[in-house]
Amino acid sequence: MLTLFFELYKKCIISYKNILLESFVLPIALMIISILWIVYPPKNRNYIYGYRTSTSLKNNENWHYANFIASRTLLTLSIVIILIHTTAFIMAIDATNSLINLLMISYIIISFAVIPITEISLHVHLKFKK
Repeated sequence: MLTLFFELYKKCIISYKNILLESFVLPIALMIISILWIVYPPKNRNYIYGYRTSTSLKNNENWHYANFIASRTLLTLSIVIILIHTTAFIMAIDATNSLINLLMISYIIISFAVIPITEISLHVHLKFKK
């Protein structure tokens, strides 16, 4: 009976580790996209590629500055997500549902952090430019 329990426990750990490994796909994709965005920034204002808000689309200076900040913010936050996931993966020996929930919460918070960080930086830039 005890052997059966340990076998079941091992299977649960393996399945949590598989879930955690799969959860590395999105942050790595975000990191690759942000690196491409840094290397190939959008040249002109457009509605397809780049950081597009009403403030960033007002003129070319805002457009370039907002894309500069947003691409680096996205890169930084994707690295933070990868570090959080690496820590969670290492701790997966004691994995529970709360660990998976923590990862999902980190996705949500960090994904939505790019917009306010860029907008605040853009507004501060515009204020001090005057």
